[in-house]
Amino acid sequence: AITGAAERVPHRIRHLIYLDSAIPVSGRSPLDLAEPEIAAARRRLGAETGGLSIAPPDPAVFGVPEGPDADWVRRRLTPHPFGTMATALTLAHSPGNGLPCTYIACTDPVYESLAWARAMARAQPGWAWRDLAAGHDAMVTAPRATADLLMDIAP
Repeated sequence: AITGAAERVPHRIRHLIYLDSAIPVSGRSPLDLAEPEIAAARRRLGAETGGLSIAPPDPAVFGVPEGPDADWVRRRLTPHPFGTMATALTLAHSPGNGLPCTYIACTDPVYESLAWARAMARAQPGWAWRDLAAGHDAMVTAPRATADLLMDIAP
């Protein structure tokens, strides 16, 4: 969403922060960019619903350990719309559209499905990089550290 917003209303954005996120590439879907085995697994899961959605995984996939946080996440997870993974975004500019960008990589544990995005972020000229010792759902497992880091980047 933020890449699309930067494309359409860059004058309203001061800084983009990709929190352990995919980074759209014009003309390519997230499945086109994912590791082949991950893309194939997601395509199989999407086919189970006729291309509508993918069933939510266990919260542990996102680095949320068993316990109250995992129970809380589990109650809120819904199927993920398959189209968001299989549809390409058309961009006239490179990701970030020249705006200041920071990529936050969640490192404990690493969400392997986004290895391609982390490599892409590291290769973006001028982008800042920050590590956060939390899983992909850092806002659940490390809310204070996540908020502090966001405020440090864009006060």
